[in-house]
Amino acid sequence: MQGNRRNSELSWPLWAIVILILLWAATAAADQNVETISLGAAPQSLAVNPGTNKIYVTSNPNIVYVVNAGSYLVEATLTVGNYPGIGPNGIAVNTTTNKTYVANYGSTTVSSNTVSVIDGNNNVHSITVGNGPENIAVNAITNTIYVTNYGYGTGNTVSAINGSTENVTPINTGTGPRWLAVNPVTNMVYVANQDGTVTVINGATNTPTPIKNVGLYFSQIAVNTTTNMVYVGNNTPNATGIVVINGATNTVTTTVPSVVFNSASWGVAVNSTTNKIYVTNNNNDTVTVIDGVSNIAGALASPGEPQAIAINSAINRVYVANSTDGTVTVIDGVANQTATIAVGSEPSAIGVSASSNLVFVANTASSSLSVIDPSKSGAVAPTVSITYPANGSVVSQTVTIAATASAGLALAGVQFAIDGVPLGSQVTSAPYTMSWNTLSATNGSHVIKAVTTDGSGNTEPFSVTVTVANGGAVFFLSAQATSSTSQTVVAGGTARYLLNLISGASFNGTVSLTCAGAPATAVCSVVPVSQSVSVSSTVPVTVTVSTVAQSASLAQPGKGRAPFTFALALLAPFALAGWRGSRRRKLIRRWVIGGFLALTMLLASCGAGGAVPATSFSTGKSTGTATGTYTLTITGTSATVTPTTLSLTLIVD
Repeated sequence: MQGNRRNSELSWPLWAIVILILLWAATAAADQNVETISLGAAPQSLAVNPGTNKIYVTSNPNIVYVVNAGSYLVEATLTVGNYPGIGPNGIAVNTTTNKTYVANYGSTTVSSNTVSVIDGNNNVHSITVGNGPENIAVNAITNTIYVTNYGYGTGNTVSAINGSTENVTPINTGTGPRWLAVNPVTNMVYVANQDGTVTVINGATNTPTPIKNVGLYFSQIAVNTTTNMVYVGNNTPNATGIVVINGATNTVTTTVPSVVFNSASWGVAVNSTTNKIYVTNNNNDTVTVIDGVSNIAGALASPGEPQAIAINSAINRVYVANSTDGTVTVIDGVANQTATIAVGSEPSAIGVSASSNLVFVANTASSSLSVIDPSKSGAVAPTVSITYPANGSVVSQTVTIAATASAGLALAGVQFAIDGVPLGSQVTSAPYTMSWNTLSATNGSHVIKAVTTDGSGNTEPFSVTVTVANGGAVFFLSAQATSSTSQTVVAGGTARYLLNLISGASFNGTVSLTCAGAPATAVCSVVPVSQSVSVSSTVPVTVTVSTVAQSASLAQPGKGRAPFTFALALLAPFALAGWRGSRRRKLIRRWVIGGFLALTMLLASCGAGGAVPATSFSTGKSTGTATGTYTLTITGTSATVTPTTLSLTLIVD
């Protein structure tokens, strides 16, 4: 039994290690604050109702999960038609009526082609539409639901559903209607067909108008409700760009060239507030960013075959689901900074709640729903570094200050300052540069500071010191980049300052250097004392201050009172001998005591008290360098120009 007890006791350290590892892993997983909600089957697509803070997640073959975003609990598991939400946009919510619509792609029977309607109480009923219903868009203003019928037979149509009466109106389109988008402002619907055409539907009359020869094989489509411009992705293997349609004239205005050649686009999303368009290129691991004004495009890396995409315009962030590596790329829309957040396996759909700013990701392979809180996820401290000019350099005329900066997902910008005074306005996007006319500054040393700020108000500064040298016939003194103008030493120590003697563009002569302001007991030396300098040159200068240790001396108590002590020493024997008494023995004793006292006092008066222990004497004044703060002035003079000075600080402890 004793042996068993010993084995049990020895196992506790191992258990402790295991527990610590588990806690570490749990903490590491929570660093990005990604909550995981397990689902019973593989999710395919999702829709968010920001009004009720509920997420509706489709799962094949016939399930919709209703998830409460506040409690992270699955409130209901609903049965709908066959193969719901087969496309990323196969489910949509009308926030006004609190109804959710699910496209059930069906099987080989016409009766299976339905749209399931889920009300706020999780009741489900179906509406029959055309064959192969795949994607849904809702116009909440008119309470009309539009469904693309991608299938056979009675396919090649869009079913317009009246949300109140649930009457269905079929509208003819091109071949293979798959993706669609609604502009509720103009009440127009845009349908991307696989035959390379776009059908424009007037929401008031249900009248279709085709736009032909637009592309080869379309993917998703999105509308900028502010500019009334429509953007269509091209999913052909050799796609060359994004098609732009003017919603007012229903004409193709341009094709924005893809930054990545031969890139098939998939997801398309528009931020109407910033007029930026984002397109996922799933076979090139990039996201194309298009400026809606200039139609100039750039590319950001998003590894892992990016497909689904969502935008939160309130905080100007873009979320991209990377389908093969289980991550979400988060793009800061201001500075195009990116961060990667780990989610579940094979993220296939993504949505954003405008009310809570939460992000929801349906993970097909891991049968889960990831919930990302952008206020805590991917948080990276802001950083900034001035790349030009270098610390300790000499500048003149107009220079361009340059910095690099990052702040994770919310870089607000970089503010430059000269000697604490802001230089221009904050630079809100890369490249972070600012021009500085040094002619507005005095010749000599100046501090350039760059401060970066993130979206939460956190700041990070970075500074360099430079010397302004405008005007030819001048010279300056400044501290070297590796040295400080303030030094602290203990009395007896040596302070050393490393300086630079810098000549102007036309100065050529001899400069003499002196040091003033050092403590009385210290020695300040400058090397070199005199130096010949040429045009636009830099000469190193060393200033050394040697202090003296404080060595306290022992005072001699008899020194100040010597005359009085000598007199008392002479009188003491006679005074004791003359003391009243008749016996001879006592008289001799008094003479002896008096003589001893006289001798002691005489020795004291002569300064012979050194044999007395030092603790018996008070401490006198120090002979070393006194503690305190001193200002040293280094002066450079030359016969032809005005002298220059540099102040240094010496602290003696």
